[in-house]
Amino acid sequence: MKKNDSKIKEQYVNGRVSQWFFIIPIIIIIINIILGYVYYNSLPNKVATHWDFSGNITGFQPKSIFLIWEMPLSQIFITVVFFLIYKALGHSKNNTSFSNSKFDLQRNNIFARTWSIYMIVFCALINIVLTMGTLQILNVFYISEKFSAIVIGIFLVITFSSVIILSVKLGQGGSNIKLEGETKENKISKIHRDDRKYWKFGNIIYYNPDDPSLFVEKKFGIGWAINAGKPAGMAIYIGLIVLIVIITALARHVGR
Repeated sequence: MKKNDSKIKEQYVNGRVSQWFFIIPIIIIIINIILGYVYYNSLPNKVATHWDFSGNITGFQPKSIFLIWEMPLSQIFITVVFFLIYKALGHSKNNTSFSNSKFDLQRNNIFARTWSIYMIVFCALINIVLTMGTLQILNVFYISEKFSAIVIGIFLVITFSSVIILSVKLGQGGSNIKLEGETKENKISKIHRDDRKYWKFGNIIYYNPDDPSLFVEKKFGIGWAINAGKPAGMAIYIGLIVLIVIITALARHVGR
């Protein structure tokens, strides 16, 4: 079983596009920060941050450095989450086993490459959208709230619909991928793991100190979970929570 898991992980790692493509969303974040400092001195003491559908200003924030970092902090958080999911593609315990190496290799490569491309592309797109929000706050240009809502709505529809389509088409671990020449006899099979006691809050948190895997495919549905039983896994959970708390606290403090 461990040998099969090792083979699958190797194919996932080989199938993913290079992690260096995450430089693209990182560059977008850097550009956002640079633009913030470039336009900061030209900002008024009270900066408009919210508008209604008619274009009327409905919210202000006092001029502060946080205005420069508000969107970039969100971008950093999002990029970290997407990168962790990307890493999970190559370092997770899988719920599939090998029955035919030829077809499984193709299936795993397709699954890993498709989702890794998705992670990088949508991470970059989200960072672009947030950068556009920064530019509007900095008065570089004006976009009506109605137009912004329409664009964001379309973006969300595309995002969620693409996730659903890919999830159904690919399946967990690529189990739904149909390959030419494949028969039911050599189609990938599922491993029945008796690990229900390690799943907390249903299918959300996986806690197993004896499991060497940092990432684990979810028991049901599509996705991965971080093994909170490992020090590195617990550190990731705590780090994400701390980052959320810091961003929320700063937003409330500046918004007073």
